[in-house]
Amino acid sequence: MANKNLQEFSIEELQSKKKTIKKLVLGLGVLMIMACTSLVILSVSMKKYVFIPIATGCIITLLPTGIALVQINKELKSRSIQR
Repeated sequence: MANKNLQEFSIEELQSKKKTIKKLVLGLGVLMIMACTSLVILSVSMKKYVFIPIATGCIITLLPTGIALVQINKELKSRSIQR
């Protein structure tokens, strides 16, 4: 999501996108934590510690959605200051 795309949206559209992305981050975050926890427990019980770095690396997949949420928050804040 580029900044010029965010500037084209209205405030209502940005707020709805913010709600959608928040729900997405929350849902995927909970799912990812459960999957990574079970992967770590499984790798420790099987004594194959190769899966632990994979489990911690999977959290990075949430980074793009977090960045999009931060960009939307910045755009909303900049518009509220201009008013």
